[in-house]
Amino acid sequence: MRSVAAETTLGVEAIADTFLSSDPGTGSGGAGASSDNSGYGAMMISADVANPVQGVSYPRTMYAVVAYDMAGIKAGFDAQFGAGQWDVTDVTVRFYSNFSITGVPANNAQFNVPNPGYFNLSWLSNDAWFDPSAAGATGRSRPDFTWNNRESYFNGATIETVAPDSGFYWAGGDYNGTTACGGGSFAPTQPPCFSATYSLIKTVNLLNDIKAGGYLSLLGTPADNQVVYLINQLTKPDAHPGIWVTADLKPAGGDDDSNGETPTPVWSCSDKRPLEDAIQNQWQVRAGQAVGFYVTGYDCQNRSVEIRAAGLPKTASFTQDFDDELGKQKALFNWTPSLADVGKSKSVRFKTVLKTQTGSKSSLVRQSKISILPPLPGTDTDAAAEAVVANITVSRALYRTGNNQMDVRGRIVWQKGSTRAQRALAIARAVQVLDGDGQNLLLEVQAPLSGQWKASFALPSSMSSTPTSVSAVFRGRTSEAKVLKVHP
Repeated sequence: MRSVAAETTLGVEAIADTFLSSDPGTGSGGAGASSDNSGYGAMMISADVANPVQGVSYPRTMYAVVAYDMAGIKAGFDAQFGAGQWDVTDVTVRFYSNFSITGVPANNAQFNVPNPGYFNLSWLSNDAWFDPSAAGATGRSRPDFTWNNRESYFNGATIETVAPDSGFYWAGGDYNGTTACGGGSFAPTQPPCFSATYSLIKTVNLLNDIKAGGYLSLLGTPADNQVVYLINQLTKPDAHPGIWVTADLKPAGGDDDSNGETPTPVWSCSDKRPLEDAIQNQWQVRAGQAVGFYVTGYDCQNRSVEIRAAGLPKTASFTQDFDDELGKQKALFNWTPSLADVGKSKSVRFKTVLKTQTGSKSSLVRQSKISILPPLPGTDTDAAAEAVVANITVSRALYRTGNNQMDVRGRIVWQKGSTRAQRALAIARAVQVLDGDGQNLLLEVQAPLSGQWKASFALPSSMSSTPTSVSAVFRGRTSEAKVLKVHP
């Protein structure tokens, strides 16, 4: 019988990362289809979209690639449980982003503008895209690993999805800035940058790489036509891509976990308690957007079990039945958070319970944390949102001539007595930042519930001169400020 206390989680940072961009040229910041993009401080998973905000009118697709050295994790589990005497129960990756706000571009035009959507993570069998002896601390890839030359690495390789059928959902974040995250990948995620974790499907190949202590490569690709996800690279100080593996002592006489999580009605194990499959342990969704996922559990002796949930939101649904095809109990969790939930997090816990004549036995508890973000900009037309806005201000507008960088910040002044839900409704629409004449839209900024908004961006190349002033427009209110030029 497994020991609950023995379950252990070990993690490591990536040892190499890069991104592949279909950009046909280098005029948009240097990251093109024929260039090595492993040294830009960030990488991107992007659908085939353009970046008109920064003067890029043609669409570009982007893939992210990251590798981990699993030798330390294998050695740690071997030391605790005995060589090969452990099973992997969960594999999670965490990505950080210094530019996560929807609709607001990063400082470099080689990237597209962040936008929510679905993306895939896949296990990549070919680890030769980087040279471990030459990658260095910044994790550089081989110079010829480019978009134009990607097929020389992908052809003949196994690319196996380790994401749910619909992919992972990136909802966008609430932070933009160039400040280093601080403390490395194992520090608290806030402040200042934004992070998200994703629980991987435990396929045979993924588990084999972990158990062999070899290199493990993941390929990130868009799963819809709108996702744009910026992820910090190893060349960005601190908060690098990380992977965490949880393992437990292998049950005596039982099969190991090398068969992965591929659904099958037949399994072999010797545990006297029921088992529950891993679930995605963190979600980020926007108010008004449904989040749903399945939880599956089973008993090794085919006895009837029940999946129980704790911490369910009041408006959530939770139903279950036995799935004959899987040979497992299968429950469906579904919830649509409201505006009143914005800024909050809900942790829902699940366990599979077996009732016996002498009592009951439970599986390990699985937990999924759901964080609720404001609605997407422009999704609301409710006039009630206008009533909670007293005013808007622009407190600073700086233009740095050395790097064509504009820094603008200000505040939405809320009506006294306005509620969190009312403010969330209002900020579904973005703050528009225009030049002083109101002729050019510079960018749109999604403000947080506090109302304190800020943005750093490069002026569009289409502008013939630097604006002498900028204005902010939000819910019918307008504020203007002079632009102060700062020379290097």
